Order: sequence, then structure tokens, then C-alpha cells
Amino acid sequence: MKRDTVAIIRAHLKTACVAAMLIQIVELVSIQIGGTSETVFETLRFRLVAGSIIVLFVVLMRVASYFAYVEPMYRRSPETQRFLIRMHHRFTGREMPG
Repeated sequence: MKRDTVAIIRAHLKTACVAAMLIQIVELVSIQIGGTSETVFETLRFRLVAGSIIVLFVVLMRVASYFAYVEPMYRRSPETQRFLIRMHHRFTGREMPG
């Protein structure tokens, strides 16, 4: 596998892991504070919804990073959102300029 391909896969997996951790935090808080039963989170429906949320999170992060990359080109501003631009480069496998 090429180094760029590994970097692209790694960026997507890291983003998916962050989404999964956020879902787990919400699940834990709802069990501890909200009094939700644990069996709610063991159903197939919850697992499908959680998987959909993870995919949606990755797609939204990719779109946000793309717009952060494209927007300074039109604005011609030296100030950019570095994190999202780095994520765009990692998602697409392009090298960082500079």
C-alpha cells in the first residue's frame, strides 16, 4: 500500500473513532444521569443509528475540511483554519504546502 493511501485511511479512521467516542460519552451520560436502561443501547436499531451517525460525522468532517481548504482561495486571506485544512490534506492524501 502506498503511504498516501495509508494516510487517507488513517484520517478516516481517526475521525470515525472520535465520533464513536462521542457516542459512547452520550450513552454513558444518559445511563448515569438520565436513568436510561442499558438494554436500549444493545438493540439492532441503536447500532444501526450509531453506525449511521459515525458515517455522517466522517462525511461532515470531510466536507467541512474541504470548505476550509477552498474558502481562503476565494478570500485570499492568509488567516485560515489550520486544523480543517490539515484534515483536508489528510483526507485527500495531498501534501501540506510549505
